[in-house]
Amino acid sequence: MTDKINNFTNIDITANQLQEAIAFAYSENCPLTVRENNRNTSWWNQDLTVKRRKVCRLFNVANKSGNWTDYKRNLTDYNKALRQAKRESWRRHCEEIEKAPDCARLQRILSKDGQSAVSSLQLENEEYTTTEKGPWKSYSGSTSLDQK
Repeated sequence: MTDKINNFTNIDITANQLQEAIAFAYSENCPLTVRENNRNTSWWNQDLTVKRRKVCRLFNVANKSGNWTDYKRNLTDYNKALRQAKRESWRRHCEEIEKAPDCARLQRILSKDGQSAVSSLQLENEEYTTTEKGPWKSYSGSTSLDQK
């Protein structure tokens, strides 16, 4: 950047340099990412797409006309189809897990959508562990990794 700004030309040059510096810093620190479509779920299908479009269209019609019966009926059908698709997807997922070997089964359970993380374990006395009381404290003579 120029040291002194004593005329309009230096102001323009300095402003352009500042703008380029800001744009460069932004592009270096905030890389472009591709947004994922939230419809890429295991349970979404073409039938749900068609029913959703129909429900949206009927909502607009009902909002203008005041006749909500068709909209409500189709909304109920859409919600039932949505729940059924989710249920079938979950059933399929569970059946796939049952067919897998034990270690692969555990990996599939824990990696499903990143939401099935282990938060507690069931002890022999039917109680569950917490983050403060780890499973290492339920066995005599064992220690946690932090204590080693």
